[in-house]
Amino acid sequence: TMQGVSDYSPQSLANVAWACAKLRLEDRTDVLQALVDEATKRDLHSWKPQSLVTLLWAAVDLGLRPGRLLEAVSSQAQTRGHAFNDMDLAQLVPVLTSGGWETNDRANLQLLHATIEAQIKRRPLPRTNAMLNMPPR
Repeated sequence: TMQGVSDYSPQSLANVAWACAKLRLEDRTDVLQALVDEATKRDLHSWKPQSLVTLLWAAVDLGLRPGRLLEAVSSQAQTRGHAFNDMDLAQLVPVLTSGGWETNDRANLQLLHATIEAQIKRRPLPRTNAMLNMPPR
């Protein structure tokens, strides 16, 4: 485990996760798992959407499928959808299209997708709309 991770701010947790993903540290998923575990212990209602989204995106990008974090982000997106900007929602699209999720995570993936679609209908989200309409890699 990572020492001191409990002292990290939400943004710090997200920043370290983002750096791991950008540096392609696939052999250090233990670091990412420690960040995810710490995040899921906290009250995520006060987190900025960007920090939530970045942490989830980074974990998924490096091959983790953190179901509890997905559930938390899906819930936050549904209740605070207006607080998620175009970049936040667009960054969630690769999470939706990544495979390997557990069967019991499908409901949260569907909820997240429906929430994103609902936000697209409420306000202009060109980046998110473009990401949803891109062919998968």
